[in-house]
Amino acid sequence: MWTDTHTDATAPKLDGNDLTDAQQYSSRQLHDASFLRLKNINFSYRLAEPVLRKIGIRSTRLYFNGTNLFTTAKYKNADPEVGQYATKGWEIPFGKTYTFGIEIGFLFLTITTTKFLNISILSAALLLGTTSCKDFLDVKPGNSIDANTPITTALDAKNLINGLNRQMLSSNYYGRNLSLYGDVKAGLNVVFSQGRGLDALYSFNQTSTTNSFSGFWSTIYSCINQSNLILEKIAVAKEAYPTVNFDNVIGQALTTRALLHFDLVRLYGNTYTQDKANLGVPIVLNTVDYNYKPKRNSVEEVYTQIIKDLKDAQALLINSKGKDPGYINYYANLAIQSRVFITKADFDNAYVAAKEIISSNAYSLYENDKWYSSWSSMFGNESIFELAIYEGEADLGTSSLGYYLMRRLGGQGGMFYASTAFINTLNEDPQDVRHAVFGRDE
Repeated sequence: MWTDTHTDATAPKLDGNDLTDAQQYSSRQLHDASFLRLKNINFSYRLAEPVLRKIGIRSTRLYFNGTNLFTTAKYKNADPEVGQYATKGWEIPFGKTYTFGIEIGFLFLTITTTKFLNISILSAALLLGTTSCKDFLDVKPGNSIDANTPITTALDAKNLINGLNRQMLSSNYYGRNLSLYGDVKAGLNVVFSQGRGLDALYSFNQTSTTNSFSGFWSTIYSCINQSNLILEKIAVAKEAYPTVNFDNVIGQALTTRALLHFDLVRLYGNTYTQDKANLGVPIVLNTVDYNYKPKRNSVEEVYTQIIKDLKDAQALLINSKGKDPGYINYYANLAIQSRVFITKADFDNAYVAAKEIISSNAYSLYENDKWYSSWSSMFGNESIFELAIYEGEADLGTSSLGYYLMRRLGGQGGMFYASTAFINTLNEDPQDVRHAVFGRDE
């Protein structure tokens, strides 16, 4: 305690005569709370996968994780990182944690409840720690993969295609707007009433700032970026796993990228036969940031790249002629080629591509009495490439094309109807099978 003769004491002198002294502010209790702390450190080692796969193991990772392992601070009375009242030392300080573990991924073949046979990855994680313990089975879906996960098998690559196909089913694209854009502007559909969604298509009320339908641009270029990501990840995987055959997935990604550019140039550029030298859309062949602003290529340049992608993909899909519901195969590639060549007025090449599909007998047109019922199921004998929407898996619900075209029920749905001109055209042939899908004249 401090006295006149003991001035180096650490505690002040008590004075019972001044009861307010303890309430005075003083720098004596002000401390330097700066500190240096090792918050987290992680070491891991992944064993060679080609060797492990021979014994049915997909991957093995050994790891150590430590938190709050080291702290240095001038203030010793309490943890310097706790709340504002830490000087009293009432708060519970952060503890040190040491975690050692081994993560093993096994390969199992499972049959899912859908029509497809999928290889699912069953990951069993065993965590051994000094402060906590976790022991469980983590079943990862067999038809999807995190975009940041490295590709090690052809299945991994194909699962990335699943994500791309689902993105193409956005209501801004094949899920709704692309079909409505053509049918409404062509006068095949009319709007039920103004202000019920997308009626600007019918009224042609579109400018660069109002009802621009920019979702086409952003969604399709996002899909192109996803296509490029798949191709780039496969390029890395081919170096690491030279024995794995990625041809099918590369062919699908290239074909999809061509289709995406084809849709864009038809939406935002002049037709090829009208003015192929005019500006079309930017060609994007690598992954880019969201704020990337490339220059527009000419319509001719875009079509040249589209055909190059399709031809490169055709060679890679030569062994993929069997039906693969929900995915692009060799004949789907040819079908897209035929559409592209028709748009260019290159009818000879369009005929060659279409004739190969027809001559294969892999697909056949519906008989008239089967056409109506074909709408109740997916992947019919007429379907060459079909993007599938499964109930409970990103189902678009009230944002779907079906909702916008359905018969109105209780004031819901039915934003667009078949136009009188279209109905009159159908009525010219009473045997036209399309009569079957119309419920009543609204």
